[in-house]
Amino acid sequence: MAKTFDCETWEAKQQSEDLIGYKECRRFIGSLYEVLLKEMIEEGCELCAMFFVQLTERECDLCEKNYISFFVRDKYPKLCIKLIEKAILAESVAKTETYCGGTQCLEILYEMLLILERYKDLDWLLHKLFLIAAYVSENLIKAKSRFILTKIYCKFGNYLLKQGQTMRKAMDYFMKALELSRCELWLAGDLSPNSPNSTLHDYIAVQLTKTLIAISKTIDEPLEGRSLIRKTFLLLAETDYMRYGLLFVEAILLEVHYLMDIEKYMNAMALLQYLEKHLFSIYGVDNIRITCTLLIQKGRCYELLKERRKALIKFNECRLLALRYKFNDIAGKAYLEIGKIYEKYTKNHDEAAYCYHESLKHFARSTDKNKAGKYALARLKAREIFPALMHNVKSSNFNKVSLFKLYDWKNCAIPLIDKPSISAYFIGEDEEIPLFDEMFEETDDDYQNVIPTNDTILMNDGSVIIKDTTLFRYLSHFVRNPKIPNIM
Repeated sequence: MAKTFDCETWEAKQQSEDLIGYKECRRFIGSLYEVLLKEMIEEGCELCAMFFVQLTERECDLCEKNYISFFVRDKYPKLCIKLIEKAILAESVAKTETYCGGTQCLEILYEMLLILERYKDLDWLLHKLFLIAAYVSENLIKAKSRFILTKIYCKFGNYLLKQGQTMRKAMDYFMKALELSRCELWLAGDLSPNSPNSTLHDYIAVQLTKTLIAISKTIDEPLEGRSLIRKTFLLLAETDYMRYGLLFVEAILLEVHYLMDIEKYMNAMALLQYLEKHLFSIYGVDNIRITCTLLIQKGRCYELLKERRKALIKFNECRLLALRYKFNDIAGKAYLEIGKIYEKYTKNHDEAAYCYHESLKHFARSTDKNKAGKYALARLKAREIFPALMHNVKSSNFNKVSLFKLYDWKNCAIPLIDKPSISAYFIGEDEEIPLFDEMFEETDDDYQNVIPTNDTILMNDGSVIIKDTTLFRYLSHFVRNPKIPNIM
């Protein structure tokens, strides 16, 4: 929303500078009126003046005057008159030879963008951008114009990305910025990592990659999702990819997700094994979260390949890691996956009841009470596992209605359930799975078995000391040679 001002309060409060936006307006007048506009009116083009008038339209609540013009009318009377005269002629001569090439217009727009960004008023500038961009695209003769326009596209892309609902529009802006930055790199011929053009290009490519990943997470169609993920690989290959290994990993995990959707389980497993081998060349506790995601994906893949014992082992490894690092949301997912296997392939549901209960408990502790937690709650209510639950509730005074009330998601009142001690087995299957007691009687040191120690050292604080830094080399090789590993 545009800011409005009362003329009387403007004069009354300008001395104390308490009025909202007064300091910004002072800065705006000082930097634009006294420097840019004076130069533009005398030496620049009519189009610059037109854009300035359009960008500074704000009406007073009472007199409906332009408050900036009202403020500077006494100080710059001649300038205001010239400004109005130039603005009247601007539209008719916008496409004539008097156009200045775009640099001054872009400087004004970028300055206004920085000011309005503080007001969260960027929506008002969206249509202005295209007016200037149309001229600049036809007159790419000034490198400064391209550089400023690239930064403007990035600003709008970031703004739209924060809105959440306009990710595809943000992608369009980043694509435009990327095209301009590629042009700058090619013209400058300076590809060193520390050059301004190279740094800006890397930033744009990474922002576009994040946008594509965010969009792909909302897509149900596997082929479209895979197409976006492949673009992320190509984009990251243009960057200083040693800095952005985590984005590579996230993109690969999404690729695995889509491969599983189209039932290419062996290809997904090959990619997961490849990723697991080289994952620990990245620093940080965030890598433990990625490791947990990797283990869950691998467990799901094993389950789809009908290797349920291996699936349970992977889910349990994920559970141990999540508990070790207090990742409650991931622990909830791991318990949920284990519970689904025990419910589906065992004769009674004591084990599933316990796992679903633990899943709910950990989701209740998490700040992200997402759909998976609600799904666990729904399964607790819907499936025929109430006898197992009622059998294990410590108080004997509960009935089914009381249980429903206790599992109220808003209150997160979780009843205490004892750990089952029943030996689980598959129905009609020769394959044995770990006994339930064996899986849930771990020691504090069990999580150490999850982390490979051949190329990393896991510290007590969760940090990782790297001995082998091969991940980025392998990932870059994968980007440039998609046939290795063969995931098609």
